[in-house]
This record gives sequence, structure tokens and C-alpha cells, in this order.
Amino acid sequence: DAVWGTELPGNHVAALEHYVSVIRRRLQPDGNAGTWFIVTRSGGYVFDTSRAALDLADLRCRIKALDGLPPAGPERLAVYEDILGLAGELPFPEDPYADWAESARNEVQVAAVNARLQLAAADQDRDPARALRLALEAVELDPFLEPGYAAAMAAAVALGRPDDALRLFERC
Repeated sequence: DAVWGTELPGNHVAALEHYVSVIRRRLQPDGNAGTWFIVTRSGGYVFDTSRAALDLADLRCRIKALDGLPPAGPERLAVYEDILGLAGELPFPEDPYADWAESARNEVQVAAVNARLQLAAADQDRDPARALRLALEAVELDPFLEPGYAAAMAAAVALGRPDDALRLFERC
């Protein structure tokens, strides 16, 4: 119904096969039947996740890995760096208002903000310039989250820029 509505094409099976073929070529221009993500099974089609590396799945694994780590330490920071790499930008930037992408976008945004804040806190003393950049990126992603402003203000003070810290306080 979502594809054709009330008017089926003359040969709906051939039309569906054509659409799947187009999607396969768009997803994997150099793919073949052995590597396609969309696989024909039992007269239908499935997305075979074992054939695809999914950033969101990797992101979820990294977040889950944090549960088994001590609250502080280099292993935890390495996982936050991985999360930051996977959550570098919000998913589906070509369609920023798509309702169907909202939950994935929110999940990635929360992970990205949290990773930036954790890394900014860790860099506060050794690299305040990076701490400020990460905190400002967190504020840009979520301008209503006070810890982002607090981290940015602390980093600005550590850099000897109290006027910037005051401006950030006023903006908060």
C-alpha cells in the first residue's frame, strides 16, 4: 500500500524486483549477489546486517562497553574517542526533518554530547584548547544542556580568557 497505493502496476512482482535492484545498485554500486546487503530469501527480501558495517550498531556496542569499565581511566577515554568518531555527525543530514530518522538522530546526539563532555573534562588541564572546542561542540549540539556551558567556561578560564567565560555564562 505504501509503495503503490490502490493501483498495483500490471506486473507488481517485476516492478518490486526492479525497485530492489535499483536500491542494491545505489547502496553498493560495485556489489554482487554474494555481497549485497539486501538478500532474496523465501520469496522476499531482508537486509542482511552481517554483510554491512552499521555505525549505529557499532556506536551502541561502544556505549555498552562503557558499563564494564572503571568510571575513570584511559580505557574509558579511548571508548569515548571511538564514540566521538562514530558520532561525528548526526545521521541522515540530507533530510534533517525526517520523522523516521528522529530516534536514531537523538540517540547519536546524546552519545556525541556525552562523549564530548567526558573528553573535555579529561582534557581540561592538559589541553584546555581542545576541552573548549569539545565543550562548544557539545553546546552546539544541545544548547539547553548546562554542563556544556560549564565545561566551556572552565576551559576558557584555563586558557586565560575570562571574558569568553563570562560571555558563555550570559549565553547559558
